[in-house]
Amino acid sequence: MSDIFISYARADKHKAELLADAFSRKGWSVWWDRQIPPGQSFDETIESALNSARCVIVLWSTHSVSSRWVKTEAAEGAERGILVPAMIDHAPIPLEFKRIETADLSDWEGELSHREFDQLQKSVASMIDGTAPAPKRQIALDSEGRSELWWRKSPGVFALVGVAAVAVIL
Repeated sequence: MSDIFISYARADKHKAELLADAFSRKGWSVWWDRQIPPGQSFDETIESALNSARCVIVLWSTHSVSSRWVKTEAAEGAERGILVPAMIDHAPIPLEFKRIETADLSDWEGELSHREFDQLQKSVASMIDGTAPAPKRQIALDSEGRSELWWRKSPGVFALVGVAAVAVIL
């Protein structure tokens, strides 16, 4: 189990490595895909590391915003309420993640005394030590903005349909 899982696009390896080094120096265990041993299944190894991480950091960039892998890893972190996003350039963040506050590391070069890095570090610490507020569950909406879970809010509809079905059968 790692404290931190870093999700990034391969083209952003340098920033991911800077971040991994900075967090390792703080004493946290960091997993990023440079640690996949030869002969291991890439997707199974990533899934296992992602599922066991206590915090997921996604690095948004021009390269990562179009990566299916990065968006999938970020979605898993968001679903579990452990996603801490950071942008490393000024690419537009994918729509589904725009509501999550994002640290701006676009001018960060690995220094530990950087305002946005400090905020990112505090968020990560609260995820890892369990002091972060519990995530609010998001309700999926259909294309017209209605809850896809309408049936949970309307049990009477099922009772009415059941009575009508019995009446038709009789």
